Amino acid sequence: MEVKKLMDEYNQLSKKISDAYTSSITLEYLNTIPLWRRVLHRMASHSLSTSSAISVLLTSGLTLQALALLRIRIEQCIVNSYLIHEDENIAFGPFVLHVPIARYLQSKDAAHDKAIGENLPESVDFERLRSDAVDAQTKYFDDDFDGSRDQFIRKWTNLDLRSMSIRRDKIIRAKSDILIKDRLEISYLSYYKAANPIVHADCEGLSFDYLIDVKFTNGTMGSIGKPTWIPLVMLEQLFLDIVQLSETTSWLGVKSEAAWKSLYRQWNDLKTQVVG
Repeated sequence: MEVKKLMDEYNQLSKKISDAYTSSITLEYLNTIPLWRRVLHRMASHSLSTSSAISVLLTSGLTLQALALLRIRIEQCIVNSYLIHEDENIAFGPFVLHVPIARYLQSKDAAHDKAIGENLPESVDFERLRSDAVDAQTKYFDDDFDGSRDQFIRKWTNLDLRSMSIRRDKIIRAKSDILIKDRLEISYLSYYKAANPIVHADCEGLSFDYLIDVKFTNGTMGSIGKPTWIPLVMLEQLFLDIVQLSETTSWLGVKSEAAWKSLYRQWNDLKTQVVG
């Protein structure tokens, strides 16, 4: 498929996906559901913004920068889907309730650096932050925690991202009412891993697998992202959007399976045209 036609197909399907979500989850509807359930709506909206940023980078010719951002997009989708499918006491609850601990630890770590600590605003109330963190850890994570030492739980889950994707995939295989059962571990093992050399500035990211040398119109030489990454990033981003937004819509109680099935079929058709 030629690049212009691919870009048109990508933009059209991307808009359909975004419209399917935003037309279903209106402000009027959000006002009818509990505040705590809106957390994943916020994540979905933020994830859509990430996808928009990927689109801007791709249309600007910044292919590897789009690949790097796709890594974040994969993490958003995996975490979101895991939170939806795992037992709320194991995942969603700790995810939300760990926030006071995370805030305190971030502020504490920053304050330990003299250059940063001296410039923190006076409004940062470390005693209040610590008190909130102690309260959260005692109530929700460790009944025996007395706050005498700063041995706080640093993360809301012990799972790394791949383990989270594996757990999510296992859960949905056992469910009969899941619209899209594609494994997210595949996204982790392929695109997430492929983006590592770019994100971490490894030498591999400078290889011909990622960059090609070109002569610009002004006569200078430089390197740009290998164009073969463009359709792959597009397809993966669209897939992640469909998975996350369809699952979030269902989790919020909106019945729109037919629309998401149609969008998934359209994505599959585009994938077949591009990569076979």
